[in-house]
Amino acid sequence: MKTEQLLQVAAGVILHPMHPGKFLLSKRPMDRHLGGLWEFAGGKIEADETPERAIIRELKEEFDVEVTVNKKVTHHIYHYPEVSLELHTFEVVITSGDIKLLEHDEISWVTIDDVDKYPIAPSNKMIIDYLRIKH
Repeated sequence: MKTEQLLQVAAGVILHPMHPGKFLLSKRPMDRHLGGLWEFAGGKIEADETPERAIIRELKEEFDVEVTVNKKVTHHIYHYPEVSLELHTFEVVITSGDIKLLEHDEISWVTIDDVDKYPIAPSNKMIIDYLRIKH
């Protein structure tokens, strides 16, 4: 029997520093897996990293910003046909730098009331569910 390996991934709910209730969504490039869908930025956790360190590194690589991790938001497993993810999601705030689009096509600061206007990556929908309960 084949044992499925879970890809370890960290994601960040980046909170807007001046507008409580707003968070950042980023649009995946069209030429990548799930291209054109919106997500909470993040990426693969490296073998020597904790999920918290991974989200700090990933947001630096993707947006050239420094962040502080506030708290864990969700931890869940999602199965795509081609890969299964173990997703560790954290609430974070930007502590320095201005967002640069280094790996995404677009970003948007949204409220939970606006989020349904965006086609969300399926693995990120549980994060949205959490935010709906929180707000």
